[in-house]
Amino acid sequence: MIAGALYTFSEETLRMTIMFPPLYPTESKRAQVQVLDSSGAPRAWRNCNIKDHSWHCRVRVRDLSMTQSYTYRIMYKPNTNDGSLVYTLRGSIPRQQGFPKVATVGCFGQDQTKNKQKLVDAIRAQDPDLIVLQGDQTYFHDDLLYGFFETIYSLRNLLKDFPTIVQMDDQDYGTANLWGAENDDEVSGAGFAKPPCIINILQDLAMGHNPYPARPATLQNGITIHYSNYIYGSVDFAFIEARKFKNWSPQGTILGASQEEWLENYCDDNSKIKVILSQTPFSNVVTNYVGAQGVRSNAAGVTAKDSNGYPVSGRESFMSILQNCGRTAATILSGDVHVALSVSYDDYGVMECTSPAAINHIFWRLSFLEKNVPLQDSFGNNLRLLDVYNVDQNVIDTFRTPFRTRAASDETKHLRGDGFLIFTLDESSRTCAAHGYRTGPQHIYWETSMPFDSIPPPPPTNPPASAPPNGAPPGYSL
Repeated sequence: MIAGALYTFSEETLRMTIMFPPLYPTESKRAQVQVLDSSGAPRAWRNCNIKDHSWHCRVRVRDLSMTQSYTYRIMYKPNTNDGSLVYTLRGSIPRQQGFPKVATVGCFGQDQTKNKQKLVDAIRAQDPDLIVLQGDQTYFHDDLLYGFFETIYSLRNLLKDFPTIVQMDDQDYGTANLWGAENDDEVSGAGFAKPPCIINILQDLAMGHNPYPARPATLQNGITIHYSNYIYGSVDFAFIEARKFKNWSPQGTILGASQEEWLENYCDDNSKIKVILSQTPFSNVVTNYVGAQGVRSNAAGVTAKDSNGYPVSGRESFMSILQNCGRTAATILSGDVHVALSVSYDDYGVMECTSPAAINHIFWRLSFLEKNVPLQDSFGNNLRLLDVYNVDQNVIDTFRTPFRTRAASDETKHLRGDGFLIFTLDESSRTCAAHGYRTGPQHIYWETSMPFDSIPPPPPTNPPASAPPNGAPPGYSL
């Protein structure tokens, strides 16, 4: 069988990764990929050599017109001596033009079943142009290859037909709350628990189809670097890597010097609207979280510093670059925190939207900041919370911990916030909408729009606390 395919198509180049289940030693280690134009005529044919242990192969096709749509066919014959058995996977490569509708999804906790058809159907119903897997595709720290395989296989009827950018977050590397540099130099890689050879196999599997790294290099321990950009019509997406360079120092960096320099050059190009894809949001908007030990404050501990709101110096350096980025105000799309949020950083003219968890059974994060007023997070970063969906109080009261909802009803899983984010834009404004899918494809938790030329309110003069004194507003009994 063919487990799935991931591809990107930009600047006349198709890059594709094809995944298989573990193969017997006697089975073929070669597949074929055929690309066809809109009339069905063949445009390219590529052989694809399957790698042992990770069971994937990659192909690249250059010089494809960006003004056309294509289809492709992947063929695999497991028995080289008998061609009667052929596994086939067919997919679409839509024409890329204008302003794409983007579906972002991440944080795939465990469910009572591996079936994600409701999620696939709900995202398809939105008719997206681009998919972004934002990270935490798996929480199987001791079996990361299987975990990523399971997610892609269960989403294959979605991903085969849309270009997909994949980002890896801390859980994908087998570590919770990852500071890649730990207490060392920003390019040391000292914070990674898994051996570099394992990490590089994972990265090749998950991100090998992304556009080439902007600056091909490695950390000092040999871990490869993958930040880059992806052009789709009128929009230029930068997908950054903060996990690899962040260290524990309060005066430390978030992106590292080389990535910051690249981002400055990226932002200096005014030919496109710029959208930044980040694994983690750039403020600590979460005020409380619920885990195995019940409800806790998220004011300034490890989980708060896991956000890109810390260290403040690194965050300020990043936001200063984004203040003048592209031909309009920049937008950040992030994930990781298991709660759907939209935030405005008025002092920089930047809007950020964070997707909900696709399967929200690992951690529940809550934000009880007042909406639409200038505030500061627990690290002193200015922000304005535009929208949020918190886990329903009745779900917290009934189950107390996220794990206990694993076998709950679809209605409960809707109320705990399972979902994805849809991002749309045009020349004048951008819109984020947090969608649920457990009880049907059309459930929206919230929707927020912001013009690119919006006039921000004045910053706060008296910074408030990061959460109400009692920990929650009326209606929540934490």
